[in-house]
Amino acid sequence: MNSESKHLSDNLNGENSDIQLRISELNEEEPEHDTDISILQDEDSVTNVVHDIHISPSAPPCFSTKTEGPRCIIKRIENVNFKSFAGKIISRPFHHNVTAILGLNYGKSNVMDSVLFLFGYQANKLRSLVHNLAFIQIWTVSDSEDGSCQELSNSRFIVKHTVFKNGSSFYAINGQKVQFKKVNLLLKKHGIDLNAGRFIILQGELQSIGLMKPKGLKKNENGMLEYLENVKALTIA
Repeated sequence: MNSESKHLSDNLNGENSDIQLRISELNEEEPEHDTDISILQDEDSVTNVVHDIHISPSAPPCFSTKTEGPRCIIKRIENVNFKSFAGKIISRPFHHNVTAILGLNYGKSNVMDSVLFLFGYQANKLRSLVHNLAFIQIWTVSDSEDGSCQELSNSRFIVKHTVFKNGSSFYAINGQKVQFKKVNLLLKKHGIDLNAGRFIILQGELQSIGLMKPKGLKKNENGMLEYLENVKALTIA
């Protein structure tokens, strides 16, 4: 080893010794202030408190099967001459927890448009076609600890929406013609509030929410504050 290499090696060894010494000193040092962490527990949740800051418990996983009581699921969607598709198109089966539709031209937007059409959204955009008809089959299920679910007896119902070229339309529940307000009330009874519009998140909606102003500047303008207040009010209701 030449003198230059030996000098470099000695310097590195010296620096390593200094680092190890400093680490030992840090381990021996006492913190200036102890972090005061307490836990508040009530009937519903456990909240951590750090320096008077309340930290809420983490949300349950999105794939969790632990739910409070029965819930509704979409089991089947059937379209007839819907949009640019001729004839009958059936979308099934839908999983009782999560269903993902992936891939190019696999009908992602068509499934979403079917739900919107059945629930009264964007129907005027589809009236350029001769005849639009769609069914949606909804079950009420009860979850089990093993991740499976059981359909509750007499809980299944079918919502049908038909729109004709002349602009006339009608809704039906289990084959019986009804006004849309009855569909609205039935779905609201099962936890789907069509008036709130929060039962579905459309493409680009998250971006528009992220670009909101902190607070609406005009009387009828909604900012992030107004949006959150609306969501909170719907949650409480």
